[in-house]
Amino acid sequence: MKTITPNYTNNADLLHNPAEVSYTSKLIAFLITALIFLSTSFAFAQGGNGNGNGNGNSNNGPCNTSQPRPITGNQTPCPGTIETYCIENDRGYTSFEWDVPRAHAGNPPTGWEIISGQGTSCVTVLVGEKPGTMKVKVNDPICGTKVATLPVHPGDAFHVAISGPDTVCLNEEQVFTASVSGGNGNGNGNGNNNGTFTYTWTAPADWMIVDGQGTNQITVIPGETEGEVSVSVDYTATSNGNGNGNNGNGVGGHNKGYCNNNDTAQKMVYQGTDCGNINPLPVKLMSFNAARAQSVVLLEWATASEKNNAVFEVERSRDGRTFEQIGKEAGNGNTNSVHKYSFRDGQPLADITYYRLKQIDFDGKFEYSPVRAVDGGARSLEPVKAYPNPTSGLIRVELPEGTADDATVTIVSVTGQTVFSGTARSISSNQQIDMGRFTSGMYILNINSNNQTQSLRISKL
Repeated sequence: MKTITPNYTNNADLLHNPAEVSYTSKLIAFLITALIFLSTSFAFAQGGNGNGNGNGNSNNGPCNTSQPRPITGNQTPCPGTIETYCIENDRGYTSFEWDVPRAHAGNPPTGWEIISGQGTSCVTVLVGEKPGTMKVKVNDPICGTKVATLPVHPGDAFHVAISGPDTVCLNEEQVFTASVSGGNGNGNGNGNNNGTFTYTWTAPADWMIVDGQGTNQITVIPGETEGEVSVSVDYTATSNGNGNGNNGNGVGGHNKGYCNNNDTAQKMVYQGTDCGNINPLPVKLMSFNAARAQSVVLLEWATASEKNNAVFEVERSRDGRTFEQIGKEAGNGNTNSVHKYSFRDGQPLADITYYRLKQIDFDGKFEYSPVRAVDGGARSLEPVKAYPNPTSGLIRVELPEGTADDATVTIVSVTGQTVFSGTARSISSNQQIDMGRFTSGMYILNINSNNQTQSLRISKL
């Protein structure tokens, strides 16, 4: 086929051939359109879907799949408490806008209130009664606006109460029981509400818990001291809830059952007045005394009768709680006669020291005596001043010069029970203590500062 090629010698020739001009224009337009199409297709394949803000990230880019950091915080708080909720800011968020649970979008918060932290990565809030969602809107410098959420379900707190006798008799076995009430039992999620309660009991220093520690019921043998029987109850959730998580890698539902995990209860117990001549112990202890005699401490005790008595072990303690054996005296087996015993602690502690006897039968059964306290002998008591002494109400403790700001101030009964514990406010301040709530008797005031302890006897009228 023969190709005819026009021979244009100048622009004027082109202008005088309109058919050729039209053909050339269409060809140029087609080529431009094809180039635009190919360019757009290539960009689409490389850049993926844009996010509407000019961020044409690839299909595998971070913005299409990334979620904001999760909100952390208590998902089952107690109404009226103060809680803190946070979002991790390792991505350089430039703004934070928090919101608390509302009945419906746009409505006022349902008792929830942001107290502080708006505009930061953590907020402190007052918890309301209604469930809902904690939200935070963040601005990611690369991906734009993101929203994280956390479902929150305020619950009920459980409460503990102690039942048992109000008065007891020396060495007469008694039972105290802790009961748990309250709590709606509904956690956040679809799991069950199983959980465990752990009970930690305390009793006056010369009492003995013989059974039940760690459970809701204990058996005790009372000593001579009146005081509090108390229990601290810890709750541990064991269920697995299926609650909603955050937008993205959120924290899942937290099925707890109760909004608190600890509660305590106390019961004041007094010595009975109608105990009669109750003494079930195999050894009838008439007296037990401990006193410092120069460089030693002399312990003396006497029994009115003994049955199956193998030995007395002498025990010593620094704090009235943890005792160690320092000696022993053989018992007299079976006797209805009065017998006297003595023991010398040749290396007594410098601070106030607590002593007790452990009476052991031939069959291995044992009982403890009341605790006796002895003043420390190595440190002078003069630098510590307390007045008025004796007192029936407030007592002012004058701390010596050089007392550390974090010095501890404790008051211990002669039976070893700590009835007051506090911290000195400053080196030169005076510490006031209300003695009015304590029973009448002798107490030991301890000031511990810079690993040194100074002690003083004080009397409550």
